[in-house]
Amino acid sequence: MCALSLSLSLSLSLLSLSHPPSASSQLARFNTVVVGLAQTGGWAQGTSRTLLPFQHRARRYRDPDQARAQKRREKKERERERERERERTGSERVLPRLARIISAASASSREIIFKWHARALGQIGATARWSAHRPRASPRPAGRDERAPLRAQDTRASRCPSESEDNRPPAMPTGTAARAGSKPPATARSPVTGSSSSADRARASARLHCAFIILLLILTPRVDSSWWYIGALGARVICDNIPGLVNKQRQLCQKHPDVMQSISEGGQEWIRECQHQFRHHRWNCSTLDRDHTVFGRVMQRSSREAAFVYAISSAGVVYAITRACSQGELKPCNCDPHKLGKARDERGEFDWGGCSDNINYGIKFAKDFIDAKERTVKDARALVNLHNNRCGRMSVKRFMKLECKCHGVSGSCTLRTCWLAMSDFRKTGDYLRKKYNGAIEVTVNQDGTGFTVANKDFRNATKNDLVYFENSPDYCLMDKAAGSLGTAGRICNKSSRGTDGCEVMCCGRGYDTTRVKRITKCECKFKWCCAVECKDCEEAVDIHTCKAPKRAEWLDQT
Repeated sequence: MCALSLSLSLSLSLLSLSHPPSASSQLARFNTVVVGLAQTGGWAQGTSRTLLPFQHRARRYRDPDQARAQKRREKKERERERERERERTGSERVLPRLARIISAASASSREIIFKWHARALGQIGATARWSAHRPRASPRPAGRDERAPLRAQDTRASRCPSESEDNRPPAMPTGTAARAGSKPPATARSPVTGSSSSADRARASARLHCAFIILLLILTPRVDSSWWYIGALGARVICDNIPGLVNKQRQLCQKHPDVMQSISEGGQEWIRECQHQFRHHRWNCSTLDRDHTVFGRVMQRSSREAAFVYAISSAGVVYAITRACSQGELKPCNCDPHKLGKARDERGEFDWGGCSDNINYGIKFAKDFIDAKERTVKDARALVNLHNNRCGRMSVKRFMKLECKCHGVSGSCTLRTCWLAMSDFRKTGDYLRKKYNGAIEVTVNQDGTGFTVANKDFRNATKNDLVYFENSPDYCLMDKAAGSLGTAGRICNKSSRGTDGCEVMCCGRGYDTTRVKRITKCECKFKWCCAVECKDCEEAVDIHTCKAPKRAEWLDQT
């Protein structure tokens, strides 16, 4: 068996020497490396498993005892991998995330990414080619620990390699010299089989990993509420995949994953409510795909729109957490424990019963989670955001209603059982939209502890008012710097004089009219029993859309 394995290893070595790697094979090997990295989620593990399969096979059957020991080690490794895969609940991986960052980066940043990426992967490919041609080392004497040298070299390779460090493997002989079986320099050989290639791969993987971390720090803009991205992630929220979270937010996310699930569902709800409230506005609360700020650069300005978004997002978190508590979906909370015994209202005495919404827990958790980012900085924007966050949280509590059930003969309501429940979130959205219309412009004090009204003719801002200190753009034209998408192509109402009218929505540019055919239900009749039958009628409807801004004549002449 040993002779057979030795001859098989020698045949594979001669075959690899007689056929040097071509460009297509290198490309296929590169694709295999990337696929291995994406599937395993690791850096050095995927490359070592994919690049050197024949070395593991040759080493496995060197000796029957060693073969059995190798099988046991491989079985344990497979079990550990399955256990890690079960524990891994995230749907995103490192390489897909790197691809999204590359697509969203600028040209200069993209050049830096490809430079680091190509250098690290090129080094891995060169190491693999050198390992394929390297002669086998002599068998290791019994009793020697094989893992100690590898552990030491892996420790040295765990840091980020510097630019001056020469990590490239020695150059391979090409042409007739390679076919003749010329050997690489003796200085590249290691006393431990595979230690040099493992260290090179570890250093290359460490460089690629460090480059990825540095790019995350460089390309991630500073925004105050990156937790909004939780709503865009959907049902499966991964705390480590949300950029911009501070330590306290990340700790709460890891400690209460079930609460993060509720925040994710509530995030989608308050975004829909925001879009409903501004559906007839030039800025229609539009979101951007693949942007963890959700709303883009428009939130980098402390405008009236930003004040509304901060308020309704805080209200959405309170609403989602409180609703989940009442439905028994969260372990830390339940129904309101203080609503016990008897109480009175304008109709008389009643007993607390049922399940009152625990609004106080929702407000407390939302305050701890949302305000954590704002409390790390001391500037005007953070002070205004904290005020608007509180306004949004308390707006949910404002619309708590008392629901009762009567008990008695023939519904006489001699005994009432009541509980507190939240109203529909639409009421909160309507209330905050009114506060948006009456938002107050303020100026922050020099000491940064408070703010005053910018215009002395207006009243002072209360705790229930939205405040801002920067003017909003007109949102008529597309302006990437201001986060404006423009109104070109927006549907407008020809007969309206409000914000949804074509004159206001289109900013005086005019509108285009398109006649479309629409199918509606008509001539509906009741049929016994019990259905309503209708006919499909076709009608022509005029749709008015805003024109795009005209191109300047001097641009056409250049």
